[in-house]
Amino acid sequence: DTTAPVYTPDKWSIDIEVNQDQEYLTAEQIEAILEEQKQYISDNSGSFKVTEDTWYNQNASTLDVSKIGVYPSAFSFYITDESGNHINPRLTVNVIDTTAPVIELETPWFSTHEKGDVFTDNANPVVTDNSGEALEAVMDRVTYAETKEGLETSQEYSKEINVNQLGWY
Repeated sequence: DTTAPVYTPDKWSIDIEVNQDQEYLTAEQIEAILEEQKQYISDNSGSFKVTEDTWYNQNASTLDVSKIGVYPSAFSFYITDESGNHINPRLTVNVIDTTAPVIELETPWFSTHEKGDVFTDNANPVVTDNSGEALEAVMDRVTYAETKEGLETSQEYSKEINVNQLGWY
């Protein structure tokens, strides 16, 4: 047998979620990538092995999974059949961010505000994101309740306003 395996993927790229805490692919990610590629491989012997091109991936690749971007030919692997015939495909890696940022308040925030007074936002939100990008929260809506006095029973009305339209924020 002198015929190399055939590799026919739907696309020559893979998507990896950005992770600011790691620069390189984990062993689990590498194993998952290699396993996923098996569905695109055929060989006349019916038997083949898929392994990472460790030297290339550790020495020549520019892939950095802590930074969003497109990394052409960044992941390399070998497909070898039982006769030793092999091919060495390289995939483009798209490092993407599909996880929404998280906004947290140090403590639950409520404020009492008298009508006519200047509003001060002291909620101090903390924003985190798996991409490591510097983010900040900007308040654009306030939900408030007002009490209507002079009725036999007070009624609370909850309203939402866009603070950008008020001109005082």
